[in-house]
Amino acid sequence: MHPDATDRTLAPQHPDGDAPALRFEPPAPLPPAAPGPTRRGICALLPAAVLAGCAGVPEGDGYEGDDGQGPRPGPGAPKPPPRRTLASEQRRLAKALEGTPVGVARTADGLLQLTVPLDFCFEPRRSAVRPPLAAVLDRVVPGVREPQGLRLRVRAPSDAEGAGGERLALDRAASVRDYLAAKGVPPVRVLQLGRSDAAQVELLLSERST
Repeated sequence: MHPDATDRTLAPQHPDGDAPALRFEPPAPLPPAAPGPTRRGICALLPAAVLAGCAGVPEGDGYEGDDGQGPRPGPGAPKPPPRRTLASEQRRLAKALEGTPVGVARTADGLLQLTVPLDFCFEPRRSAVRPPLAAVLDRVVPGVREPQGLRLRVRAPSDAEGAGGERLALDRAASVRDYLAAKGVPPVRVLQLGRSDAAQVELLLSERST
């Protein structure tokens, strides 16, 4: 895949940046509410100006038990405290990153691993995060930012030799951590920074008890 094409596929989204303002028309009178509306059912009642956004909203959002099946709380029922799980997060990320060169798989020890080829992560001998890697990190953020979110280990590769290579790898891993922090992820969620032996950035997700 040509790097330029991939850059377009993974271009980060900026919902609060340059997007034009939407005008919302008052919705038509609603029919009597039925118990337990689904997310897609709610989307069907929204003004036409936002219907396009509903098409991309998945039923599951990475929470435990929120896989689009089974009963949902009725109106007024308290929602249980959200807790991210590796299984639901794997489904969410695999769907969000489908068609990109990013790998989403479980490791032998049960962690959820995302791998991003080096060409899309950093310029040669530089540690600044490139836009394609930023786009991947934007999709990881929801799973680690919340109070009950997952934990993360970051491994970055180096294209330098000797001691300078080790320093560059750690600087790159720190750049990933700093990018996530700028998006609201508490630094304590990043448990470890290290060097990847392969030419790829590795993001290893684990649950709180791991």
